[in-house]
Amino acid sequence: MTRYTIDVDVHPDAASVAVKHALQLPRFLHHYPISSHTQAAYRHAVDFVLAFHRSPQEQQQRSPLPVVLDSGCGTGRSSVLLARSYPHLPVIGIDRSAVRLSKGGGDAGKRVEEHMHQHNSSTRQAGAEQGRNDRVDARRAHGSSGEKNRPPLQKKGNRDNRLREPLPENLLLLRADLVDLWILASRENAWEIKEHYILYPNPYPKRSQLRSRWHGHSVFPVLLSLGGVITLRSNWRTYLDEVCQAVLAINGAAQTTEGEGDSAADEGGLGDLESKRTSSGGKDGAGEVSGTDAAVASAAVSTKLSATESDDSAETTGGDVSFGIGRALIGDESRAEVPATVAAAAVSYAASARAGPLTFVPAVPAATNFEAKYVAVGETVYELRLEPKLS
Repeated sequence: MTRYTIDVDVHPDAASVAVKHALQLPRFLHHYPISSHTQAAYRHAVDFVLAFHRSPQEQQQRSPLPVVLDSGCGTGRSSVLLARSYPHLPVIGIDRSAVRLSKGGGDAGKRVEEHMHQHNSSTRQAGAEQGRNDRVDARRAHGSSGEKNRPPLQKKGNRDNRLREPLPENLLLLRADLVDLWILASRENAWEIKEHYILYPNPYPKRSQLRSRWHGHSVFPVLLSLGGVITLRSNWRTYLDEVCQAVLAINGAAQTTEGEGDSAADEGGLGDLESKRTSSGGKDGAGEVSGTDAAVASAAVSTKLSATESDDSAETTGGDVSFGIGRALIGDESRAEVPATVAAAAVSYAASARAGPLTFVPAVPAATNFEAKYVAVGETVYELRLEPKLS
């Protein structure tokens, strides 16, 4: 029988890499190019959320509108279940693969394919008129009233009738790059993200692939700054333990800058995470999550100093980076400080990070195809819920 367990220890650089990305976030945002197709997809998503909140009062409000995100939704199976769980909120399922989105359960495949064709055709026409050939990759998952009356797609091997039903009206399946879309959402602050699901992300288990994991990517501080309850699931507990380390490390770096806040003397820090892992059957030795906030803060100071040195020798400008994560000036990079919004997010998530991931018992039907496979072979699944709480 196939087993999916990944037996790899916590990466020793998980904390320091997260701190480095937090300190150098203004530079990353200043130089990172946003793809045109994700810009178009984001605008489509904003219109969808605005249309869902049909009340004239809501539409005239300048405050962000509530939304649920399902990042890396794959075929959209989890998005369908989330939309049914949150009927009062718009749910946006995001994946960069049009192929995966077109394989969704129910009539998702046919509807996504048709809408991709419609959007691409209309965009090519507009591009020809305006001298551009940009393609709009925002895909509204549900179609016209005529499409809704069509029988659901009989997908081979899909025996779950609930996933064959027409997609909920509050669901939008969107083809977009997650890094780009998270940055746009943070910059424009059009949404109040109530729940943010990242279910079974690619673990990139090789030691050399740390920076490909979300918590090792330069965009991780942006992810935290988006706010809301962040729910991650994985069959690899180490991945979720590294996320906890990354959050606590950024929190430690922010506190060393401010000279106040959480400390090992006041709260157990990563030591609490270590005890929880041991009590739940985690491995002892080099791979266990250990240390204290003081140790994390010390590592953060070291990373902060190295970042400052590299920034001092780099060319800087005074250009304003108009992102929700701090409107930081590139000219201030030499100070190597964690942007205020990122620091506040790390502080709010610190308690959940100390608590660590818990064993998760999947419901029926499973939220994703991966989850269904893990259940089939008796694989243990873990869930980490980062809930924002003010200390």
